[in-house]
Amino acid sequence: MSSCHWKAVKGFVYKGKKKYPPRTNNLIFLVKEINIELSEESFDFLEELNTFHISSRYPDNQLEFYNLCTKEFAEKKFKGTEETFQWLLEKLK
Repeated sequence: MSSCHWKAVKGFVYKGKKKYPPRTNNLIFLVKEINIELSEESFDFLEELNTFHISSRYPDNQLEFYNLCTKEFAEKKFKGTEETFQWLLEKLK
């Protein structure tokens, strides 16, 4: 769900610093590496994506994450993911 965000933010890091971004899965760390103004809502959403990404990767957290992901929850997060990704792509241009 959020892999596109990592790639877009890493693109920002490369574009702004002319160097390859750090090898990390921490989206918040990457966002702090670039000088881009994020609304509090956008930052909170990216922070939430970061948490979901990490939670879904580790077996101890997978059941809790699975129980949280109802159809309604997933549709809402997917919509937010699409909107945020499009916004990031526009900023990258």
